[in-house]
Amino acid sequence: MVRAIESERFQRAITDTAVDAILTVDDKGIIKTANPAVEDIYGFTPDELVGQHASVVIPHEKRYLYGDDFFSQRIMPTVQIIGTGREVEILRKNGEKIPVRVGVGYTKLDGRPTFVSFVSDLRKRKEMENALRESEAKFRSLISNIPGVAYRCLVNPDWPMVFISDAVTELTGYPPEDFVLPTPKRSFSELYHPDDVEMFSNIDSDAGGFSFEYRIIVKSGDVKWVTEHGVHVKDDDGNVLYIDGFISDITHRRVMEEELKAAKEKAELAAATRTAFLANMSHEIRTPMNAIIGFSDLMLGEELLDEQKSHLTTINRSARSLLHLLNDILDSAKLDKGKLELDYRDFIIREELDLVISTFWLEAKRKKVELILHVDDQVATSYRGVPERIRQVLNNLIGNAVKFTHQGQVVINVKSDEKFVCFDVSDTGIGMTSEQLDRVFDPFSQADASMSRKYGGTGLGTTISKQLVELMGGTIFAKSEENKGSVFSFRLPLEVAEFVESSVPMINEKTTYLDATLNVLVVDDVLQNIELLTLLLTRAGHNVKTATDGIEALEKMREEAFDIVLMDLQMPRMDGLEAAKQRRIFEREQGLPATPIIALTASVLVQDKHAAQQAGMEGFANKPVDFSSLIDEIARVLNVESNKPPVHSKRRVKPRAASTLLVEKHVLDLKRAIELWGSEAAVLQEVDKFTSTCRDQINALMNSAIKEDFAAITKQAHRLKGTSGNLGLTTFFNIASDIESQALKSTVDIDDINALREALDKIELMLSESPLYAENAINESIDNELILEHLKILLTSIEQNMVNEEELAVLREAAPTLYSYEINQILLDIDDFEFELAQQGIRALIEKLT
Repeated sequence: MVRAIESERFQRAITDTAVDAILTVDDKGIIKTANPAVEDIYGFTPDELVGQHASVVIPHEKRYLYGDDFFSQRIMPTVQIIGTGREVEILRKNGEKIPVRVGVGYTKLDGRPTFVSFVSDLRKRKEMENALRESEAKFRSLISNIPGVAYRCLVNPDWPMVFISDAVTELTGYPPEDFVLPTPKRSFSELYHPDDVEMFSNIDSDAGGFSFEYRIIVKSGDVKWVTEHGVHVKDDDGNVLYIDGFISDITHRRVMEEELKAAKEKAELAAATRTAFLANMSHEIRTPMNAIIGFSDLMLGEELLDEQKSHLTTINRSARSLLHLLNDILDSAKLDKGKLELDYRDFIIREELDLVISTFWLEAKRKKVELILHVDDQVATSYRGVPERIRQVLNNLIGNAVKFTHQGQVVINVKSDEKFVCFDVSDTGIGMTSEQLDRVFDPFSQADASMSRKYGGTGLGTTISKQLVELMGGTIFAKSEENKGSVFSFRLPLEVAEFVESSVPMINEKTTYLDATLNVLVVDDVLQNIELLTLLLTRAGHNVKTATDGIEALEKMREEAFDIVLMDLQMPRMDGLEAAKQRRIFEREQGLPATPIIALTASVLVQDKHAAQQAGMEGFANKPVDFSSLIDEIARVLNVESNKPPVHSKRRVKPRAASTLLVEKHVLDLKRAIELWGSEAAVLQEVDKFTSTCRDQINALMNSAIKEDFAAITKQAHRLKGTSGNLGLTTFFNIASDIESQALKSTVDIDDINALREALDKIELMLSESPLYAENAINESIDNELILEHLKILLTSIEQNMVNEEELAVLREAAPTLYSYEINQILLDIDDFEFELAQQGIRALIEKLT
């Protein structure tokens, strides 16, 4: 009995200290005992539970399982409850349902069913599970939203995956389970593009991480570009356990890069085309400028009537103004590329201002607009800066102010402080809206189309001004109000300089000459350039010989020694660069001293200067020819002194007789042509020379057009345009210009070539009505008869395999005629022993002359 009591006490002690809730229930479902732990789980105290039906802790929806039949065990329930452990929910005192693990035991005491329930609280575990599940969900969400494939792989040859994210399906077309241990179907390395496999042999585990861009071949057979970044995960001993990394699809980026690369190459090609265009444009504009400015400078050196001098000065200044326009366009291109160099020097600021004001004074007076200049007393006399560029900015701003002002005034204020010289150009003109003001410094931008039509201009002036001011370290800005005027202001950090003497020369003053008489060879394919340089150099006391291409120049240099050679770069048959190279080779082979060669070109491009130097040329001079600068360059190359010229005695010149030829201006701008060539007779003679070969050139142009040889078309139209422009053949010049522009765009209109023929017909008709035509025709006939006679004699001698040296000498003397090119080619073929070619050339020329 005592032992039974002690056993009961022991069991009660165990029950009371148990963490789980323990209930005993009889066969009526009444709770008989409850340990203290029930309060933490059920919320009831043991005393509150004892005596109640067990259904009090069973959720309502489950109570049907625990009726009288269950507790009396008369019917076995459908759900196995007794003898199993289950995770269920119980009902707490406060009505809350909580998760628990329940184990129910069954036995009989005194022959009556008795149930023992063991209940473990699962709330904390469930919280942990939920937290883990939520963390896992977040992790999966993170992985799935990463733009690429996340993976963990072993460092084995096949890189088996421990884990790889679902994004691999979108990237490769294969599901993630195809790559993952323990039984992967394929390795990711099998997808590597064969050309990119080699790079993976260079992975250095000691580097910690790696990064590659490579290609893979996906399930569909497509090739994709990917970038992979990974790190080596190591244990405490430094052994690599696995690699964690990401793989991202960069196919779209690589396509964009290729497109950008192609666009870059296209842009570079466009830039090269633009450079070539600028070179051609420079050459085309500067070639006629050479004649206009050069001849007008030459004539201004003579004694003229006041009225003649005034007109000629206007021509000279207008030509130089056109040259400034060209320089604007070239400057804009240079500024865009950062290639414009600044030449700093000391200058007198009031001289520069006066020069600018005088440029626009006449236009302002004509418009009845007052042009006012105010220079503050604080402004110094001389500064160190770039006067040409300052003047260029002022020209642009004042020119615009005068252009857009119809009444009132344009005021230029100049003031200074310790650091800056400030320029304000204000006007009472049409002004600008705020939108127009915002884009006033944008390139090629004008207020609107109507303004462009009304006022003209390229819209580059303010853009270049801004670029120049900023290049000189200054700032520029504008203020404006519509219909009330504008103010453009800029300031420059100019340093005060010591007083310098005035450097503005008279327009008709020849600034330099050489003491010694030089033997000069002038090489140029443009006849007008040769004539101009011959006049200038001969007048300066030098001996001049000429050649029209590189081949002829080399021959002349073999026959005679020259002190200096002026060599054009762009010429037919052989250009100046090749001629210079061959001359230097010849001199080295023969042990001769180098003949000084100066490149003479209308190009202003730096690469042309470099090409000239590499070809062995010692100097470089631009066209239009500035004779003073040319002499200075000759003096520099020859290492001699250049000096001021003596003053010539004054003489009066009779006024030129008025023209007796009636000609339409669209056929021949006779006034302009006479100003260039000096007389009507000279003009007609030059035009007659032009027409004698022009029809053949047009036929050649047509043949090139039929073959779609646009390079040849460009050169042929270029030559026709340049010559006709120098002669004032207006319509012909315009048509040739259009053809050249078309050819540069790889197209040509055959109708335009036919229009050239029609223009030539009108020119020839005009010549036939000239009083000089008969005389010229007779002289030409005589010349042609003589040449024809000598050609026939020469042909006979060559057909007999003999060369008549006397006839060669006669033809060499006759070469500067209308047929100089053909004759020179015949002579060259004979010199090269190409007798068959020479015979063909002679027969062709005989047929032409006949």
